[in-house]
Amino acid sequence: MFFQFSDFGSIEDATLGLRWDREDFESEVLTRAATLAAAGIKPGSTLVLAHSGSARFFADLFAVWALGCTAACIDPALTQAETERVVEFVGPSAVLVGDAPAKARFSVPVLDLTRAAPTKNAFTPVDSLNGPALVLFTSGTTDQPKGVVLSARALLTRIALNRAAIGGASRMKTLVTLPTSFGHGLIGNALTPLMSGGEIIQPALRARRRSSSHFLGLF
Repeated sequence: MFFQFSDFGSIEDATLGLRWDREDFESEVLTRAATLAAAGIKPGSTLVLAHSGSARFFADLFAVWALGCTAACIDPALTQAETERVVEFVGPSAVLVGDAPAKARFSVPVLDLTRAAPTKNAFTPVDSLNGPALVLFTSGTTDQPKGVVLSARALLTRIALNRAAIGGASRMKTLVTLPTSFGHGLIGNALTPLMSGGEIIQPALRARRRSSSHFLGLF
């Protein structure tokens, strides 16, 4: 894996009413990664995350990475037609969904790792810095949304630069209000503090939607 759980902080999710410390989060991630492996997902596959903005989203995201796969994060607010078009463009091995049912039709398996029967089967973590790790989509204000591909190395470099610019004290407790389907919402607002030993707090869903309505950019 290109990340170390020993570097992580904790997650509090007000909507779900849960808090995961570092050990809880590691257990969630590894269990989900094993479940993906048991479902036949191979390293190097691309998986679409069709949900966002929850502790379970982050558990799914790092499970995808632990298995050596690429995560394509899409906005759950997309229409059915938009979602189907983006997923068809990505060509994933599976689509991961959250608490809300999928509102689109997919030709690949749809997996809810929270409700799936957990498996403790062993899987081999994959550590690849140069392979694709993350696909994010631009907002499409001037044309069709475009996929932006980041390697694990590029992602870690961005987080290191953020860490140096922000400083330590400001990362210890962070309110995550920006959409995790966009670059700054995911990398700046969430991954930078989480992967630097800080606590990220996800507010109740209604407050999260109000804050997200002011978000304009990708990075």
